[in-house]
Amino acid sequence: IIVGGNNKFNQLWAKSNNKNRGDKPAIHPPLLLSELSDQEIVCASGKNDHSLAVSKEGHVFGCGSNKNGRLGLGKETESVSSFTEISSLKG
Repeated sequence: IIVGGNNKFNQLWAKSNNKNRGDKPAIHPPLLLSELSDQEIVCASGKNDHSLAVSKEGHVFGCGSNKNGRLGLGKETESVSSFTEISSLKG
């Protein structure tokens, strides 16, 4: 997975020394993630504050903001900074 752009909610699961909008981390230029390298990712999607990835085996992973439970991790988890399997969506 190659990522780049605003990383305000850790939705890109990447560390950066670059800054965007004051103290919010940003990924510029884009970089290749080693996260999920053991998975064959067949689909990935990113929005303003979260990202999702689907493996060939049907596992769904999410990272970033979980506001209102949007990652499927329950409402008690505010956000996750690394790709986390969403077991309720396992295919």
